[in-house]
Amino acid sequence: MTDDLHPNAEELQEELRELLDRDPEMGPSILAVELPDRPRGLLSTADREYLVGQREYEHPQSEANRKQDIRERIANAFQDFSILVSYLSEDEREKVFNDIGEDQYQDPLASIISFLYLGLDGDLGKLEKIIEDGIYTGANISKIGQWSGEIADVDTSINVERRPDRSEIIEKFEKGDTDQLTPAEIGILVRSGQLDADDLKELEDTSMPLPYLFENLLQSEEADIIDDPRE
Repeated sequence: MTDDLHPNAEELQEELRELLDRDPEMGPSILAVELPDRPRGLLSTADREYLVGQREYEHPQSEANRKQDIRERIANAFQDFSILVSYLSEDEREKVFNDIGEDQYQDPLASIISFLYLGLDGDLGKLEKIIEDGIYTGANISKIGQWSGEIADVDTSINVERRPDRSEIIEKFEKGDTDQLTPAEIGILVRSGQLDADDLKELEDTSMPLPYLFENLLQSEEADIIDDPRE
């Protein structure tokens, strides 16, 4: 999974966190959203405009109605998928994916998984069970839409590796618990502007092993840090 990340993903995420730290009210609105000109799907054009902040309602009831309409359509769309799985022909299903294009459906399908993960409050056990049940059902449906029973079992395992909490790392540094900082945590502090060359020199004087990528920084005022090439 890591190999699929944007090459500057960590740097971009850090910049986004800094923007949100300076102004938490900005939220997703800091992202300039250009809505595609396409027909109605699960969401109408008005739904899309409302969700990305390009449409406002003067009366609270109008906004409440819009929210309810969106919730109901999402809930009913979930129910419709059982019909699509069982009754949409293989030929029509293939046309759907061909119309989207192999180079275009990665992000939409990943967003579906993201929505499920968020809706399940990050419960990986539930998500794994849903994915297993879905694959089991799909793999057992024959080309003519009948149950084949060829697949006996499906097993999946999802592991999520979380990055260190930046606020906790900063708090640890400010409390003087520098002996508890790992090289990765020091890297986060540098990239977030919490450490400069003098700070790193002080850490080095404590005999704490510094990561390779900071060696040149100790000799210079440059703070343009790159990832450790040996990682």
